[in-house]
Amino acid sequence: MKEERRNRKKPGQLILDSIMIAIFVLLVGQFSVSPVAAFAASPTVMDNILASPNAESFGQFGISVATSGNIVVVGAPFETANGEVLAGHAYTFNAETGALVSSLTSPNPQPSGLFGWSVAATGNIVVVGALEETVNGQYSAGHAYTFNAETGALIGTLTSPNAQPAGAFGWSVAARGSVLVVGARGESVNGQVGAGHAYKFSVETGALLSTLTSPTPQSLGNFGESVATSGNVLVVGAVGESDNRGHVYTFNAETGALISTLTSPNAQPAGDFGVSVAASGNVLVVGAVGETVNRLIAGRAYSFDAETGALISTLTSPNLQSFGLFGQSVAASGNVLVVGAFSESDSRGHVYTFNTETGALISTLTSPNAQRVGFFGWSVAARGNVLVVGAPFETGSGQGFAGNAYIS
Repeated sequence: MKEERRNRKKPGQLILDSIMIAIFVLLVGQFSVSPVAAFAASPTVMDNILASPNAESFGQFGISVATSGNIVVVGAPFETANGEVLAGHAYTFNAETGALVSSLTSPNPQPSGLFGWSVAATGNIVVVGALEETVNGQYSAGHAYTFNAETGALIGTLTSPNAQPAGAFGWSVAARGSVLVVGARGESVNGQVGAGHAYKFSVETGALLSTLTSPTPQSLGNFGESVATSGNVLVVGAVGESDNRGHVYTFNAETGALISTLTSPNAQPAGDFGVSVAASGNVLVVGAVGETVNRLIAGRAYSFDAETGALISTLTSPNLQSFGLFGQSVAASGNVLVVGAFSESDSRGHVYTFNTETGALISTLTSPNAQRVGFFGWSVAARGNVLVVGAPFETGSGQGFAGNAYIS
């Protein structure tokens, strides 16, 4: 257990790491930029701005985003809720007007519970993860909750069937149709500390349907780092496996049977393949933020056929920069893939859209409130014609690092 406490990065530590990267960029200036192009497409600005109704310094509204139908969900896990510091909020908005629909808080608000670290939506149901909440005396075992998107009423409370201290159940969540998936990247499996689990639940009833583990569980493999679902496929990232080269696994959503094991075509130690995953139709996209491109630690993203595991395309930033963290966030909708690179341009950040079939760049998105260390692109979500981008370190409502989110 001491090893787990020492090695498993908590959300606060991840944020601190990102701040340090951003500060380093600010101090030394931009690293080498690929001479291929500054921008391959004219920058596009997202101008429908969302802000937290409870904006506070370091609240980090926009850490997580999701969308379904006419609903957009934004998490703010570092906000104070019900008097509890870092208990967190999540909010739902109308996707067309940007109007606030509901404010969500944990039914078990706790200091540093980080409710809102992960969010998902399907139909009229919103899912929110609170990975640091204590469960039955198990610190940081984590919860996930389902709510009615319109009324904000609590539907269900989910806990891990293998609840453990520092298990981080709720680190990642995904939902589509009647299926809900929750990642618990910190849980031990067969004595392997931090090997991780993922769990499939019924959206409507909250009943546990299956427990997923890595075919090759490894200590600190972090299976459950990222999750996605589409059609009859569940997708789980295990970013820490094989010296952080990472793996991604696809499973049959009905039976839980393994379909395929995906590895990066450019696998590298600390490449972090699987840090983010998304799926739409028969296509899944995977981020690999630590991979080197043209000698720059710029990151990549890849699209695969969800059924066969065949590689479709390899994506790189049109604005290559060391520590640009291209691939930190990914999304997919129809014929469009979305990739965030929140640390590019002095951590102002960019988001890029690509054609799913060809991998061709469609557009480059920037924040209308672009700020150094704004982290535009930390989170992205897409469904139908709606694209949502989080910028959790931007100044919002006059509060430093309160965060913003944007709808296109």
